Amino acid sequence: MTSTTAPNRHPALPADPRFYEAVLDLVPTPILVVNRDGRVSYGNQALLELSGWTYDDGIGLQMLDAIHPDDLPSVLDAYQSVVEVADAHETTQPWLPIRFRMVAKDGRIIPMEATGVGALGDGAVDGIVYHVRNCRDDELLADVFAGVASHDPVARGCAPLVERLALPPHAMAVAVFEQHANGSAHCIVASDDVVAKLPATSASPVPWAGLSTEPTRSELSTLPPDIAATLRQAGFGAVFHAGAHAPDFDTTLRLVACTPAEHASVQGPISQITQARELLSLIATKAHNDRAIASNAMRDDLTGLPNRLGLSHRFERIKATADDCAVMFVDIDRFKPINDELGHAAGDHVLATVADRLVRAVRPDDFVSRVGGDEFVIVLTDAAGRLSNTVVHHMADRIVSILSEPFTWEGETVQLGASVGVALGSHRELDDLIAVADGAMYRAKRAGGDRHHVSVDSAA
Repeated sequence: MTSTTAPNRHPALPADPRFYEAVLDLVPTPILVVNRDGRVSYGNQALLELSGWTYDDGIGLQMLDAIHPDDLPSVLDAYQSVVEVADAHETTQPWLPIRFRMVAKDGRIIPMEATGVGALGDGAVDGIVYHVRNCRDDELLADVFAGVASHDPVARGCAPLVERLALPPHAMAVAVFEQHANGSAHCIVASDDVVAKLPATSASPVPWAGLSTEPTRSELSTLPPDIAATLRQAGFGAVFHAGAHAPDFDTTLRLVACTPAEHASVQGPISQITQARELLSLIATKAHNDRAIASNAMRDDLTGLPNRLGLSHRFERIKATADDCAVMFVDIDRFKPINDELGHAAGDHVLATVADRLVRAVRPDDFVSRVGGDEFVIVLTDAAGRLSNTVVHHMADRIVSILSEPFTWEGETVQLGASVGVALGSHRELDDLIAVADGAMYRAKRAGGDRHHVSVDSAA
């Protein structure tokens, strides 16, 4: 292969070669040149900063020594194919980017993408010129979308977004706050402790706590003096912020990002924050939809009461906050003839009316659910001490009484009743309490119905 000399430089271009060396070192994109033996013959400043190598230990380094072992075969194949083409041609067209993991000097594994062009026959270069790109940003963006597509919690979905904004060249210190309709707020994920402790409640005198969600830059001089002083002391120069409301406006995600004091760019961070806001909107909407789906999954369609899943979910909270509880199992007496004689529409109407009566009968802290066709479970709670037998018997009598009052359907009077079983005692697991209450209910039904029976042990 014949070597070529560098083409004549256009007279309008600078003649001093130091100009081009300075330009290459100022280019923010890593550039790498590898010779025929696979050794590094050049790397610009951006490459050195990315890899941690220096000119002293990086120039002459065998390129394959800095590639993750699992990626060596594919990188070697790509390299050899370029060498083979270069043996026939002085230069080659850029090939499609290849992905691999680079091992930095300090052992960090960095996902990379390299696009190269062979110039092994060029007398001035005599190597393969690579344009290298850190793909960590791509991976984090993929993680954000993967979180949106899954059932990840909001904090987990926001974590890669925060890490993405913290990457160079912007290197912002970022926090995401979750604000609620009652004005409260808390930090759910952050890359910096100072930013994580910033106020974010609706009553806070800071611009990111308002209703606006538009990407905005705030100078430290416009912030409350104590907050501005804290940020200056931490080395920050400006605050960028944006937000995203959930569709029901019950929850708002607020992103707050601080740039270093020496960071002069305005449009760069605003562009990043704008994109982050769009991703926050996806996360907020997905979280809202997940909550709606979970709520629907725990609710009975006919009565609007919690179903068995909703009962289990609520009971775990009751166990954590109540000192004592009792479970009532309510079965409607003489319900089957309604469906048989008046139709299912009449049966649905009666069940909805039963649910309404039960909700009105219990105390504010008690809990009503529908667990079967004509079966309801009521949890009685007491946060101040044990439930007295008087209270339990009184509530059971009240339920039997209100369900024995006549129901009407299209002018016809329907007479029903209820058999109620009550579980008391040391049982703290929901399944145990329901089983005991169910057994007590059958005792009431076998005794003729329209009554209740209270069981105080699992054998009852």
